[in-house]
Amino acid sequence: MTTTKSDCAEVQAAIAWATPLTDTQQEHLHRCPLCRADHARMLRLDAAMDSALQQDVPSGFSERVMTAVANEPLPQLSTAQRLVRFGSSDLAQILLVLAASAVGIGNILRFVVVLFLTQMAVN
Repeated sequence: MTTTKSDCAEVQAAIAWATPLTDTQQEHLHRCPLCRADHARMLRLDAAMDSALQQDVPSGFSERVMTAVANEPLPQLSTAQRLVRFGSSDLAQILLVLAASAVGIGNILRFVVVLFLTQMAVN
């Protein structure tokens, strides 16, 4: 059986996404030195990430962070900064969606009224 670039791409994608390899992909992995090298590289990366993520947090760390956050003075915002912050808030987005919905409903109603009046004028 010959190895194609698409076979390699399929196997390497499965390895990168950590999805289980099919029997065909496993056979390809055993035959292809490039895919075996990529697989070994991903295993080493996973092992390094696992060991890095298993570090213990120092005792009292979260309490120190929360105390520092609580003691941090709030910044004084200018009017422009407040407007920018409001524009990116959930409330502003909801208001924009409501306004757009109202315009859309108004356009639909106008269309229906014009259509109705046109039908009345024809009859």
